[in-house]
Amino acid sequence: MCTRQSPCNEATCPGVPGAKCITMPCDSVYRGIKLPPCSAIWYDPTTGDLLNSTECFNCPSTYQPVCGRFNRTYETFPNRCAASRLGVTDIKKDGKCQRCNGLECTIGKMKDWCILGGPNETQCWSKKYQCQPIVGGPADAYLGRCLPFPNTTSTSSGRRFRRHMLASQEEV
Repeated sequence: MCTRQSPCNEATCPGVPGAKCITMPCDSVYRGIKLPPCSAIWYDPTTGDLLNSTECFNCPSTYQPVCGRFNRTYETFPNRCAASRLGVTDIKKDGKCQRCNGLECTIGKMKDWCILGGPNETQCWSKKYQCQPIVGGPADAYLGRCLPFPNTTSTSSGRRFRRHMLASQEEV
């Protein structure tokens, strides 16, 4: 039984205007296709066909993190819709997976999932990280990971500096 609000409440299907969204409370099979519980399932009401999930996601870029099981580990996703888009059906809790305090609970940290093209200041801790595409990751150019800014270098003390800052110091 689903314990959270239906993912259909936040989802739209811009690729198929007449599409309908349903949520199944348990594992089920429709026309030989396994339907995950408690996830947005899109279908065309005129044909009854299930729709390709990439056509039917228009997730908000708001950062309202959830902790969900992806493959074998729990990871933090920017919101329920983004988690659902990756096929995550097991949401452990609202909020980040790891413990956090205050403002760090409201923004992505190193390797957290983020929404590409969303405002960086609401996706990743902008002083250190930037939402970047994942090599070999989802090909839909929607989700990325919070990673250190490109062209940074680490010092022996572990601090990160931008290369252009180092170059300007060498010229002095």
